[in-house]
Amino acid sequence: MEHHLQHISDLALCCKQFGVVHVVIAPGSRNAPLIQAFTSMESIACHSIPDERVAGYFALGLALETQNPVALICTSGTATLNLAPAVAEAFYQHVPLIILTADRPGDVVETQQNQTIPQQEIFSGFIKGSMSLPNCSLISALPGLLTLSTNPHPGPVHINIPTREPLYESLPSPIYCDAVFTGPSGYSSAVPEELEMLVKKSQRIVVLCGQHAPNQWIRNVLQAIADSEKAVVVAEAIANVSGESTFTCTDTLAAWIDGAREEDFLPDLLISTGGHIVSKRWLLWLQKHPEMQHWRIAEAPDQIDTYGNLKGIVAGNPELLLSNLFIHKEKANQHFLQTWKSLNANLSSITEATIAMSDFSDFTVFYTLLQHLPANCNLHLGNGSVVRYAQLFDIHESITVYSNRGVSGIDGSISTAAGISKANPGTKNILLIGDMSFVYDSNALWNRSFPQNLIIIVINNSGGGIFRLMEGPSKHPWFEGYQVAHHPAKIEKIAAAFEVEYRQWDSITQISHEMDELFLFEKSLIIEIKTPVGQSERIFKSYYEKIKN
Repeated sequence: MEHHLQHISDLALCCKQFGVVHVVIAPGSRNAPLIQAFTSMESIACHSIPDERVAGYFALGLALETQNPVALICTSGTATLNLAPAVAEAFYQHVPLIILTADRPGDVVETQQNQTIPQQEIFSGFIKGSMSLPNCSLISALPGLLTLSTNPHPGPVHINIPTREPLYESLPSPIYCDAVFTGPSGYSSAVPEELEMLVKKSQRIVVLCGQHAPNQWIRNVLQAIADSEKAVVVAEAIANVSGESTFTCTDTLAAWIDGAREEDFLPDLLISTGGHIVSKRWLLWLQKHPEMQHWRIAEAPDQIDTYGNLKGIVAGNPELLLSNLFIHKEKANQHFLQTWKSLNANLSSITEATIAMSDFSDFTVFYTLLQHLPANCNLHLGNGSVVRYAQLFDIHESITVYSNRGVSGIDGSISTAAGISKANPGTKNILLIGDMSFVYDSNALWNRSFPQNLIIIVINNSGGGIFRLMEGPSKHPWFEGYQVAHHPAKIEKIAAAFEVEYRQWDSITQISHEMDELFLFEKSLIIEIKTPVGQSERIFKSYYEKIKN
């Protein structure tokens, strides 16, 4: 008779054979056999994270940095639901996660026994595939599902594992060890004839780059296109594409275009690649032009039509497709290129003038912080106002930028940054985060092996500062109490609770001086910078008025 935990032993071996190196484990009882199986596996690093939501984002960070599948284990019931935000983020960022959820046997689900909720298909809509693994008869289907997490494009998969008691006994030896995994199916590099002809005849091409994990090949191709003046390349900071010929301050570009002669900037052809775009102004500008020739180049045939003008999509290897598209392309229209270059120069002048005449505020703080980042570090951006401020200024091309912009929630920024930092202990990591996001994800510090190469800089502007930058919300009487939502939390005391060193910076001079020395620090650190609310709002809105006018 087959052992009632045989499928647990076989699952662990199957994951190891697939190449799983990192496993994140949230404690529990129903998942005890899974914990036993994976912690006993040689060559697998196990990470214990008590909070399931934190565990999910920590696993996301590990997978983002290593670009390899990471397994995530939790117990049954509400623990499973707490993984959902990170699973959704992984789905939209195309990150390979293998979610392993322990479950009660099917005959006790929804019988008022502890932690029994329907868990099959619980992440439906946010995963590439799922299966329930109640016994070894389904083990043969595992390789196909695990392969789906990386092929033909990465993403999360879910394995639900009903398990009968007794849970706390020695596991049987694995018997299923002949798993066969298929490698990548190979991305297409073939360019559709219609798009090839469009590129050849178009004189005003814009290549728009959304969020992308660091990829030197794509970066080289796009820089070559920009440097050779074959197209205007616009890339957000989170695209990890930069260079002297690349336009990176997307939101200010769009603000200027919206207030100027936009026909001077309209492309004959828009080619978009990568993930999400932070700039809402850019989104609104492109949505005004449904007639635009817009083609998307992506790893997956996702048919995403962000701007309502998509004419076609090419799924395949983005760097090969872009390289093949532009290899014989002549230079773009010089007047079009010069118009964009002049715009960039004007924006730089306005930014420099605003910095010179502005007092201590969010605007000057972000500018100073980004100016003093060390080369070759990882920069992590929280959501809300942080990621928007950071995209107003140039970031050195040696710096890698991460942000949870798949679904753009404020939850999980510290946890994801911690996972990325843990995966690469030799690289300095800096997280810029708002006070609301910091408090929301402060349980990320509840980690016995919190990475020592992560510095967290909290911009405390007294609540949800992003809402003060929007037109409209502040006119309502409920704005301060229910949308900005002030909190009583003390950042210093949160740091003390988790035994993380704390500092506070109060001036631009102090930031400039201490940033230059900060990176010799060899421990994790939380730095709080309190910024004046009214002044920050006034400077930000005045800056955009100058651009529009």
